Amino acid sequence: MIATTGPHSSRRVTAAGADEVIDHTTADVVAAVSRPVDVVLNLVPVESDSWMRSPV
Repeated sequence: MIATTGPHSSRRVTAAGADEVIDHTTADVVAAVSRPVDVVLNLVPVESDSWMRSPV
């Protein structure tokens, strides 16, 4: 599981089972995911255009 979080929650997200943690405050999340994923579950509203451009 790949998870995104801010810098203050990365340990908690890792402890919850994330295999990889991406800090969304410093990284382009779409660019940081380097392998295909089966599901993208977004619980926070974002512009849909940013996900539509993703090759993932």
